[in-house]
Amino acid sequence: MRQDDCLSPALGEKGLEDMSQRLNAAILAAFRPADLPENGRIGVAVSGGSDSLALLFLLAARFPVAAVTVDHGLRPESAGEAQGVARI
Repeated sequence: MRQDDCLSPALGEKGLEDMSQRLNAAILAAFRPADLPENGRIGVAVSGGSDSLALLFLLAARFPVAAVTVDHGLRPESAGEAQGVARI
């Protein structure tokens, strides 16, 4: 899965640019590179849904990340979702 696959075409280019700027500002307000220990990473829980994938891609563009997913086996499609996250 590519980062572009998570973006909605309904927002339009201007809407995506505005949303991207606001999200980047929020991420930089919450996570400062100076707050990470040397060789540290930000842990990101990823379900495979578009919201957690968007968060993963946004954080990974600025910081070292470690993505984590858990397949609880509660839904038939959960194994495929976990495998999709592992491929990212």
